[in-house]
Amino acid sequence: LDDDLPLPLLWAEVQSIYQSVVNPADGVALPDVDMAIRRAMELLERVEQAVRSAALFSSNEEVDDINTLDLRYTMVDFYRAKLLPRASNAGGRNPHARLSALKRAKASYHAFLGRAEDL
Repeated sequence: LDDDLPLPLLWAEVQSIYQSVVNPADGVALPDVDMAIRRAMELLERVEQAVRSAALFSSNEEVDDINTLDLRYTMVDFYRAKLLPRASNAGGRNPHARLSALKRAKASYHAFLGRAEDL
């Protein structure tokens, strides 16, 4: 069971899935993309919870105060924003579902940029 995986291994799996989805020639077959994206979203949620629990980022810290290796976890919202519109349940032929997925992706981009500005 991967519930006990340390944060760096969770992150490595997220990155692996992200690369396989974004570069399909190198990665997962098309029918497996939705399953891969669901897995990545689950892992991103777990990474986000672990980062919060460990209090890796504080509102009073500047980028110079943060461990360099921990900076990668600021990318959670970026990965989420990139993956959300790629799932087939992100709309396909349904414009309302597509718009909803794009709005969620936009919110994730804004969260990522907001965090980057705060650092």
